[in-house]
Amino acid sequence: MRTHPRQLLLVVAPCLLAVVAACKGDIGGGKEPVPGPPDVEPKTVPTDLAARETVATCSPLEAGERLLSVSPEGQAWVAADIEGGVRVRVLDAFFGSMDASSKDLMVGEVLEAQAWSSVDAALLTDTSLYSIEDLSRIELGLPGGFEAPGSLCGDPNAGGVLVSDGNVFEQRGESWWSWAPADTAGPASVLRYDGECHTLGDLMWLASESGVLYRVEPTQYTRPIQFDSPVAMAATNGMLAVLDAKQLWLGPESWQPWVFDGDLPSVLSASGGKLWTMSGDVLLRYDGSEWQRFAHEMDEPVVAIGAHAGGVWLAGETSICHQMPGQSLRVEGVRPNFRSTELEYDVRVRASDGDDSVAADVDGEAFPLSVDETGEWLTGRARLDTVGWHTISFQAASSTREIMVKRTPEVERSWAADIEPIYAANCATSDCHRVGGESPPDISSYELWISHAAEIRAQVIDGKAMPPAANVGPDWGDDEIETIDEWLEGGMLP
Repeated sequence: MRTHPRQLLLVVAPCLLAVVAACKGDIGGGKEPVPGPPDVEPKTVPTDLAARETVATCSPLEAGERLLSVSPEGQAWVAADIEGGVRVRVLDAFFGSMDASSKDLMVGEVLEAQAWSSVDAALLTDTSLYSIEDLSRIELGLPGGFEAPGSLCGDPNAGGVLVSDGNVFEQRGESWWSWAPADTAGPASVLRYDGECHTLGDLMWLASESGVLYRVEPTQYTRPIQFDSPVAMAATNGMLAVLDAKQLWLGPESWQPWVFDGDLPSVLSASGGKLWTMSGDVLLRYDGSEWQRFAHEMDEPVVAIGAHAGGVWLAGETSICHQMPGQSLRVEGVRPNFRSTELEYDVRVRASDGDDSVAADVDGEAFPLSVDETGEWLTGRARLDTVGWHTISFQAASSTREIMVKRTPEVERSWAADIEPIYAANCATSDCHRVGGESPPDISSYELWISHAAEIRAQVIDGKAMPPAANVGPDWGDDEIETIDEWLEGGMLP
């Protein structure tokens, strides 16, 4: 059985997929007291920003409809409760007109949803977990120990995460694994990155109802900060946004509070490195360096907001509008923050204004695009030559789209079977990383390799500076470097 690539201390026993049980485990960390927000002078978001134009496409909502989810490419799923399930309408305004399709899904009461396209989604209900494929339901079931209400993140067919009553459930292949932070009430939700649970560095951020943030790495978690009275949270690329009862905090590397000359927002959404919010009836976007104001056509209070890389959906009680500021790019064939063993992705891209001058690259290395048989899409093949995180970029006349994706190892590596023999043969000599050594440091155990993982990556994989040339043994070569790389990127199993 292929074990969970994130579970380092969770690998306790094989466990078959079942709704009556889940493999139990633990990860280290989280023992230190949780600090509150730093004492930092707030910056101000002014009310007199010049309003930038957007392309607005609006539609009335049918009775009882609410915004359920927005896909990474901008399709909005709205839903109204019916007996035994929901009536879903999928709205798409990418090309300037409102396209809609509908389907009744007999799934029970929907608690949370994550749309992936106009026909695919994941639904967490009061009784089960569903994968919606081509607008048809596939029941996946819930792990033992999960109790509604709960929180959903990611694709349950490809590394999804559920959170319930302080317990975190992660699915891999035929197995569920679960863990719960020790001595705490535990998290209640996952901050999504365009629907996925993890971002660059394999980081996952969870939050408790009391405002504690959990920074989860492959081997441990920390609780770096707690906010009072949290109202809403959002995540995108390297940005976290936490709205409390007084101000908006942006982090996580250096937390900065923002206050508003206008009304304090109540809704947040983020995608593509940009944060969207409403201050009263003012639509605002923060791009990591400055705030911008955008015109919109909502004539009622906004109760829900859903961002995607090319724009944002604003939903009221009776209407919904899509606001798109300028040119936007839609990409199919690969999802932001997706992780898989795939070497190549057949992608296609289309600009909202028909621009056919789009260029593409992977980590700066260009790959060709050609017009497909429809004459509307540009197609190409993105190749990820190495395991680890990569950036697939698309550049048009007035917009850029960057999609981070990780290639995971096809083989599973562990410390005991693969890394310790390499250490013993190449790193443990009397003048190198021996037991008890300080300089060079001791890396004689699994725990020490974990604690020095960043340095090992920098020295061995990226810089190829270790072992030193004078100490390289006869059995050291590219295969050993690749094995260490696969272990680092595959979850650093014990």
